[in-house]
Amino acid sequence: MGVIVLEPEEALGGIDEQFGGAREARIEHRRDLLKCARPGIGLGRYYRSVQLSLAGKLSLSVQDAADLLLNYPALTLSKFDCGPSSGLDIVGPAEIGRLIVIETLSQRVAHLLLTTASQAPWHLVPLDARLEDADPEEQLYWDAAALFKFFTDLPGVGFTIASKMLHIKRPSFFPIL
Repeated sequence: MGVIVLEPEEALGGIDEQFGGAREARIEHRRDLLKCARPGIGLGRYYRSVQLSLAGKLSLSVQDAADLLLNYPALTLSKFDCGPSSGLDIVGPAEIGRLIVIETLSQRVAHLLLTTASQAPWHLVPLDARLEDADPEEQLYWDAAALFKFFTDLPGVGFTIASKMLHIKRPSFFPIL
């Protein structure tokens, strides 16, 4: 599966009239936030004829994908994606705060994450691991599954909370489900 990167000035097309002079400031702000969320993100050519298919269910044009990306809430990018960290392989108050930006957590689940995450097998998935390197024929895939299972086995922590927590700690490997 290829990655499509967008040149915001081209992808926005007719949005110029809608946002006027604020458009450039908005693009720059989003570009800065995206670099924070995904260091090394590239901006490339925009192809109007490309249709994206997500999980085989949702189909949208690159223009629509660009609009979704550029209208993504800045608070989520700045507080969740680029929020503070309590340190490597530690779930502390900073991570709980980041989760609360996009997820409702009970006090019990927050306490459980704070007190048990240090026992997670973090060492199984290196910090620089990437999802595209997880082949079911190789150990990294199964190690990541074990780390994911550690969290989903915690009472009150399902796939959603587990994927968001792991995305905070290993953003290049764990997508938000």
